[in-house]
Amino acid sequence: MPEKAADGKNWSLAATQAQVAQFIYKDATIHPELAAACFDFNWDEPEFIDAVKQVTKYKKLFANLYT
Repeated sequence: MPEKAADGKNWSLAATQAQVAQFIYKDATIHPELAAACFDFNWDEPEFIDAVKQVTKYKKLFANLYT
């Protein structure tokens, strides 16, 4: 079923795509925003996994800057 927009009255394509993306990739629930972006680009599971690895790598790399 399509997702409603923030106003609760209209349908939202973006919200619906984000919800669908949660079921497309294995670890989508861990990185829902990334899954939605990858789904938007029509990326496959291996590409999503690569993106997760990059996010994890850069979070570790830049975490030291904010501590």
